[in-house]
Amino acid sequence: MKKLLLFLCFFGFSSAALAQASPEGDWSGLLRVEAVTLNIVFHVKAEGDGYSTTMDSPDQAAFDIKVFNTIWKAPTLTLQLPAMGAVFYGDKVGDSIVGSWTQAGHTFDLILTRQQPGGEMDTYRGAKIQTPQPPFDYDIEEVSFSNTHAGIKLSGTITKPKGVGPFPAVVLVSGSGPQDRDETIMGHKPFHVLAHEFTRSGIAVLRYDDRGFGQSGGKFQGSTTADFAEDAAAALAFMRSKDYVLPGKAGIMGHSEGGMIAWILATGKDKPDFAVSLAGPCVSIDELLLLQSHALSATMGIADTTIAKNLALNAKLYSIVKAENDSVKARKLLEKELTSFFKQQNQGKLNKATKAEIQQQLNTLLDPWFRYFVRFDPVPLIRQIDIPVFATNGSKDVQVTANENMRSMMDNLDPLKSPKSRVQQYMGLNHLFQSADSGLPQEYGELRETFSPQVMADIIEWIKGLDE
Repeated sequence: MKKLLLFLCFFGFSSAALAQASPEGDWSGLLRVEAVTLNIVFHVKAEGDGYSTTMDSPDQAAFDIKVFNTIWKAPTLTLQLPAMGAVFYGDKVGDSIVGSWTQAGHTFDLILTRQQPGGEMDTYRGAKIQTPQPPFDYDIEEVSFSNTHAGIKLSGTITKPKGVGPFPAVVLVSGSGPQDRDETIMGHKPFHVLAHEFTRSGIAVLRYDDRGFGQSGGKFQGSTTADFAEDAAAALAFMRSKDYVLPGKAGIMGHSEGGMIAWILATGKDKPDFAVSLAGPCVSIDELLLLQSHALSATMGIADTTIAKNLALNAKLYSIVKAENDSVKARKLLEKELTSFFKQQNQGKLNKATKAEIQQQLNTLLDPWFRYFVRFDPVPLIRQIDIPVFATNGSKDVQVTANENMRSMMDNLDPLKSPKSRVQQYMGLNHLFQSADSGLPQEYGELRETFSPQVMADIIEWIKGLDE
């Protein structure tokens, strides 16, 4: 749920109480723009009473690009590049700057990590220990299939065990934000790892690029979770059409927002034969967002008073988005709340950067994806489920908190309708199911493990045992 994480960070770190040390140093991060991933490096230097910055884009062989204006007002760093029509806003938290890159009216998440002197600038490009390497002992097929209702073609990869089958099959559904078929994040490829291990264990797997991303058609911007659920349904139907797929044994496995999609499909037409939710929301999304914000802030050591103020603001904003259907009215109400909040944090004044940040947050709040998302409540769907489900979380997940979500799953899943289901929390794992220290997103790229072998083994055993 990367989009969610950074959206909340905009609200969560804007208080002067979070003032940090100087931003001076070298900072790098990965900027994902449509099908392109670019490594971005900023060199921030003290200059007089302020700072100056240059930018590198190594993938484009562009270096020492002058940043027109560097504004540091702890904890917020603003970098303006008017010649490119671009601006970066981010909040410094320890050795990370969490924020966004806006260019030509489009906003993209961007997390910067401080680079040590003489260290690698390209933090996340190193091969991870679990990334599958050829030769592969299974068949690989590059495929495309259609979502006829939306009129788009999606592209993906099927990995199939050797032989004619038939085999159990699973479709992988990614989390929030435009994702490639491997769900690539900070050098990790979780879906590639999952597909590899499942296929080696006798399960056929389809993973695909999100609409409007990679080799898939359509448009990502403006689409909602309901649209992505249609794409997943098309992927499931396509997989079921294969003669090597075992009838009655084709399921969905979704990560994060993909777990929401698993609940949508599990209670809809042509439902999957089973569903796996990897850190999928099991409580209403407005509640989840507040839980997420609190967990992130508390783990970072943010003061309780600051957390309380930010949670109160977020609750008001989500309530407005949920209640007001008229976008013009909603924008006015939201702008009033945000303006009041930021004035309180800045002695009654708003500078240009803060005003721009408010507009950016308004655009995010009123984005069709977010408006659908914040109104979503999975509980009524979970109560209807009558297929086997495997729902799981990591205990150190600060994006979809394990205790509250697993408790909701246990309370609302009917064991009489779904007797073969399993609900399990795994200790020490984060939102990506890595063995983690803090569980914070800044840690994801630093960890060599991509996905817990134990979780994979348990899900594989569960799928293969459903007929017993």
